[in-house]
Amino acid sequence: MDRQLLQGHQRTLEKLTQRFITKDININKFYGYDSDDIYEWLDEFDYQLEAREISPDSKTALTQLTIHIAGPAQEYIRALAPEKRATALAVKEALRSCYSSRNREWVKRQAVTQRRHKVGEPLEDYVSDMVSKLNKLEMLETSRIYGHFIEGLQPEFQKEILKAKPKTLSEAVEAAKDFDALSMRTSQHRESDPLSKILEAITANQ
Repeated sequence: MDRQLLQGHQRTLEKLTQRFITKDININKFYGYDSDDIYEWLDEFDYQLEAREISPDSKTALTQLTIHIAGPAQEYIRALAPEKRATALAVKEALRSCYSSRNREWVKRQAVTQRRHKVGEPLEDYVSDMVSKLNKLEMLETSRIYGHFIEGLQPEFQKEILKAKPKTLSEAVEAAKDFDALSMRTSQHRESDPLSKILEAITANQ
């Protein structure tokens, strides 16, 4: 058999063997929460790679790294330019840059700007989560705090709250709750009013 052909078969066999014997590393996923320490986590990750004799710049290392990232951290990595997440070393550098203690304020602000009041989500769930996120921000103007709260709400809520001209987060929250309560009462009235049901049926058939 040709020497080069034999070497090619051997390399293919080695790759297949490595693919089957390599097991996922045993490490908790990194979410990017306040309690997560990116340096500590990456040290443990590198130790796990070394224990399994996985090269830190290999595709296997990249695969193991990406499957052990979740939550906000996963969303952050997915939003990066392709070249910044093409290798394990690049992804680790991006994680260090984003989740080091000096950059955590940016991460908190990102969580606030991405939070939206979903259709069908109870208002109290949105309020509880958003207020919790806003309270973690440092050195943010009062107007920006309740501004973020309003921006995350559904359009119909935004319109009514802006009419109330709130000056604090508490006032914005109360305005949202008042409108939510009014909407629920109106909805219940329509369901119990036979005439409203008839009008809705006529409108739907037009």
